[in-house]
Amino acid sequence: MKIRRIDFSPDEWLAGTVGMTAVELGVYWQACALIYSRDAPITDDLLIRAIAGDPRPIKNAIARLVAWDKLQRSGSELTQKRCTSELEVSRNRIASASENGRKGGRPSSKIKDIEKPGGFCGQKLTINHQPSTIKEEDSEATPLPPIDPTKEVFDRGVAMLGKARRALLGKFCKQHGDVAVLEALVATEAANPVDPVSYFIACMSRAPPARNGHDKDSPVTTLYKGAYRAAEAIIERERREADRLADLPPAIPLLDRG
Repeated sequence: MKIRRIDFSPDEWLAGTVGMTAVELGVYWQACALIYSRDAPITDDLLIRAIAGDPRPIKNAIARLVAWDKLQRSGSELTQKRCTSELEVSRNRIASASENGRKGGRPSSKIKDIEKPGGFCGQKLTINHQPSTIKEEDSEATPLPPIDPTKEVFDRGVAMLGKARRALLGKFCKQHGDVAVLEALVATEAANPVDPVSYFIACMSRAPPARNGHDKDSPVTTLYKGAYRAAEAIIERERREADRLADLPPAIPLLDRG
């Protein structure tokens, strides 16, 4: 049976993708969706064919996602740890619902107390009902890790330029600051040049010297900080909503139309 529903936590997605470029986000999302849809690992070629456009930045994004352990490679196949676990949970949920169906969809003890004669809309409440697999303790918002521009510089820089360029990255960070180096790395990723090292050095040649603490943030720095604060606001809002819903009486589950 094809799995058609997977539980998704937006808070965990936001926390796990802070700092990614639009290309990385798109490739990561498409990879997860393909793994869910096929209920199996995927190949680089399949992922590249599923995304329109120049394949070179897609291949570079895949390499970075693997280097960051967002995707895992086994031979020629790509998979994702969370996708694998969620697929297993969904398979167990479907098996449980099928077993309940074979038993006549008898309502659980919690629902018997509130079920009226004939059930909800003349049907039994638990026939083919597949409850969410997200545990109550998992619904609490996961705090975002603090922004670490230095780590971001070396993670991206080493993945794109190679380990031999760590000293070069450190030199530029000292001369121009972490944010300026990160801006140059993002520009190099977007341009996807044949010689990324030369392109990156050319970008840094135009970077201003390191600023003191009294200077204003650059537009890119402001964008990063704004995105991070927006993610934190979403998490805080979800946390307050979860606290509010925790005080409400349990809802009667509707029939699963599937």
